[in-house]
Amino acid sequence: MKHHLLLFLTLFLAFTACKKDKNDDDQNTSDAEFYILGKIDGESFRLEATPTNDIEMSTSNSGSIGTPNCVFDYGAYLGAFDQNVFPQSGIDFVSYFDGDCADEETLYNDLFPTGTQAFLNEAAGGKGVQVVYIDASGYYSSAKGAQSGAQFTITKSEEANDIFGLSQTITGTVKCTLYDEFGNKKELTDGSFRLNFRSYF
Repeated sequence: MKHHLLLFLTLFLAFTACKKDKNDDDQNTSDAEFYILGKIDGESFRLEATPTNDIEMSTSNSGSIGTPNCVFDYGAYLGAFDQNVFPQSGIDFVSYFDGDCADEETLYNDLFPTGTQAFLNEAAGGKGVQVVYIDASGYYSSAKGAQSGAQFTITKSEEANDIFGLSQTITGTVKCTLYDEFGNKKELTDGSFRLNFRSYF
C-alpha cells in the first residue's frame, strides 16, 4: 500500500511540475476577456482587462463621411485607468470600411476575416493594420516605418450585436517593428491579443 501511495505522489508531483513549466513557457496566452501581450525588445509586457484590475479597454472610430461614400477606421486599446501609467497598447484597422455609408451595418461583421492582414504604411496611406505601443519613452506605431518579417494574423473573428450596436471581437497574433516620431525603434515579438471593435454607426 505504501509503495502504491508513493508511486501516486511521485506521478502527481511530476504532472503538476510539468503543468507549471508549460504555463511558465507559454507566455503569449491569457485567460482575460481582453488582452494585449508580448515582448518589447525582449522584455515581456501584459495588458489584461479583468474584473479585479485597473486595466480598461476603450474603442474609437474615425474616418470620413461623404455622399454617399464613407471610409472608416476602427480601434481598440488597453491601458490603466490612470493615463500616466504605462505601458498602453492598441490596434487600429485603418480604412477597413470603404463604401456606401448605408452598407456599413450589413458588411461590418465581414470586414475582419481570419488570416494574415497587411500593415498600414502611414506614408503610402490606404488600408492596413496599425499597432500602437506607448511607454514612458513615447508613442510608437507600426505605421511610421518599414516592416521586415512582420506579421499580423487574425485567428478568430466573432460577431456580436448588443444594445450598444454592432461589434467584432478579434483574436490574433502579431510581430512587428514600432517607430516613434524620431525614427527610434522597438521590436514587438511573441505578441497576441483579444480586443473588441465597434462599428461607426
